[in-house]
Amino acid sequence: MTAAVPMPPTTPLPMTVVAGYLGAGKTTLVNHLLRNAEGRRICVLVNDFGEIAIDADLIEAREGDSLTLANGCVCCSIGGDLFRALSRVLDRKPRPDHLVIEASGVAEPARIAEVARAEPELSAGAVVVLCDAETLSARLAEPLLARTVSEQIAAADLLLLNKCDSVAGETLDALQGLLRQLNETAEIRRVEFAAASVEELLAEPAPRRPRDLTDTASHEALYERWSWESEAAHPIETVEQALATLPDGLLRLKGLLVSADRAAAWEIQSTGGTPRIARRAVPPSAQPGLRLVAIALRDRLDRNALDRRLAALKQEELV
Repeated sequence: MTAAVPMPPTTPLPMTVVAGYLGAGKTTLVNHLLRNAEGRRICVLVNDFGEIAIDADLIEAREGDSLTLANGCVCCSIGGDLFRALSRVLDRKPRPDHLVIEASGVAEPARIAEVARAEPELSAGAVVVLCDAETLSARLAEPLLARTVSEQIAAADLLLLNKCDSVAGETLDALQGLLRQLNETAEIRRVEFAAASVEELLAEPAPRRPRDLTDTASHEALYERWSWESEAAHPIETVEQALATLPDGLLRLKGLLVSADRAAAWEIQSTGGTPRIARRAVPPSAQPGLRLVAIALRDRLDRNALDRRLAALKQEELV
């Protein structure tokens, strides 16, 4: 058994987080993105479909927690489990070109971005935060709201001061100065009807100072990774038995089993509970054997027990 074993390489999926307090224009921005995808297959994760008004002529089909859109994009509901939603997106075939997460109005975008960074199949795009020019001053003056709004602003790589058509120019100058006080490095754009540059929204952000995660923890503190490898091509039934019971704290597990003659391969996926194991094509670079990687809550995973159970594959000692 060896540690830190990489899975067969895949191109990471770029991810953008869209945030902002209630009424800032997140839904309008997401619809703007979908309307101007220009051939990109964008997947949008939202907390609830009721929060995003997809135009009727853009919807092609609806099934369960997914909307298939006529332009090749897709919209899915996050529900209560971000990791499970991310897993569904990463398992889509074909995989989208870009992932956009629309956070709720009271969400912490820095925490969402850090959680997603714990997933090696994602690459970090910008955290985009919308601010309503009409209500921003009042939000920041309200003690019950100020902390949430200011922390959202501080987390941004790109700040969109929205609804600028409704506010005088001198006020906009003052609001832009206020945003700069709360975030020294983000790009700031003035927009109307959330009509920002799609290229800028989906671009990789410029390097910036580490995010201020006051009262939150980065993925390095919240999560840990685990990996396991065996060069032996174990029978799929034995592998299923080994993984039938997974320990608490395991958020996501992914693996690949390749037969000794490289004639068959199985993909292993779990976001809690018994893994799903499905036959798949053998990746060109894959070698015979079993490889597993996982993300778990830090200090919640009994790594030794999991290692022992998988090590028993070699001795066929599973019970």
